Amino acid sequence: MSDYRDAFRINWMPGLTGLSRQPKAGIRDWLSKGTYAVSKSSKPNQIVLENINKQEILECFGTDINRFSVAAHESLCNLRQYEDIPRSTAWPLVILYYSTLFYSHALLRILGVSPSYFETTELLGLRNAANAYGVAEASKFKSGLYTFQVNMQQNQVLVTNEIKAGGSHEHMWKKLGESLTAAKNSLKGSMFPTMEQRQLEDEINVIQLAVAGAGMNASRLSAMRNSIQYRQKHGVWFPYQSSLTVQRLADRVRVASSNDVNLMQCDYGSKDELVAFYESCCLLLAVSRNTLLDLDKKSNKSFIRFGLPRIELTIPLN
Repeated sequence: MSDYRDAFRINWMPGLTGLSRQPKAGIRDWLSKGTYAVSKSSKPNQIVLENINKQEILECFGTDINRFSVAAHESLCNLRQYEDIPRSTAWPLVILYYSTLFYSHALLRILGVSPSYFETTELLGLRNAANAYGVAEASKFKSGLYTFQVNMQQNQVLVTNEIKAGGSHEHMWKKLGESLTAAKNSLKGSMFPTMEQRQLEDEINVIQLAVAGAGMNASRLSAMRNSIQYRQKHGVWFPYQSSLTVQRLADRVRVASSNDVNLMQCDYGSKDELVAFYESCCLLLAVSRNTLLDLDKKSNKSFIRFGLPRIELTIPLN
């Protein structure tokens, strides 16, 4: 039976399954030393990097996939330190949020999308290259949020200066929502039978609801994390009013970190804001982690073996 991984598979960044060595290059290094030409785009605040070296860009995205997924797992392992204070669930919830954020970043890289923050100094190589090609738009690029979107078929990377993106977290969640919509739309021209297409669309709809809720608010999870972390709401700080315990949350995370998770059993739409928050995080954690392992499984000596599988063996959650 098909599931969301089949929908994502047809949207994987082409070439990732062939990346076998441990990637070490970063996108910042690539901007200053990589191979590309620069041209204008029809969209404002965007330029096009053309004639890219595909192996170089694969290395950059592979590096980020491993970096973010390892950070996600390491974050979850930090839940253990709160087991002796069972009612103190504020920081475990924040940790769960950040793990979900990191996993979602890794998922986006698999789909060829990189929402990133760059300092002006990190963009100097790009700006110099753009000036050499007479592309004045890049001279305006300075510290801020950017989206790198890879198009391997056209051998190019679209770089968008996200002037009105809000914060870095909101930017990432918005791009994840857009990528989920793109994955859903790609099913229409796929070889999946109609019934399977509908099933896959339903699963992606569930993932989108976990991200943004019924109101399709891209900052939903980030706003809830802020409410917990900075406003000390929802009864998870002393004096504790929430019935949630560290053990219950840890058990839920262990289930979400297993290989078989039924998305329809996640209570992401609960009327209890706290339950909806951690259930949504667990659902996205499961989706991202299982997509990573799916890519690892479908590859021959995948680069992913240097990241998440290794850290999970070294530092298991259980």
